[in-house]
Amino acid sequence: MLIAGCHPGECHYVEQNYKAMRRHAMLRYTLGRMGIEKERLRLVWASAAEGQQLAEAIDEMVEAVRPLGPLGWSANWRENAERLASIERLAEEHQEAVEVHS
Repeated sequence: MLIAGCHPGECHYVEQNYKAMRRHAMLRYTLGRMGIEKERLRLVWASAAEGQQLAEAIDEMVEAVRPLGPLGWSANWRENAERLASIERLAEEHQEAVEVHS
């Protein structure tokens, strides 16, 4: 998963790229706890004028993920109440971190 946003401090949505940074960190942690390789998630900064840079970041991401192969959810993930409760706790623990307070 590639997440792209304006460079920090250069977004006309003011603080949303900072919120994206925090959410990316939380998502990376959560996916890691689920056994998903960190290489499958990347955050890149690119302005509207940096189309070539964004295209290169996408190509790099594809090349980094390709050797990992498919997720293989059926082999790696078994639903159970303990795992579901753990994910729900993660959501509760990080509730405040996703919001920007002025």
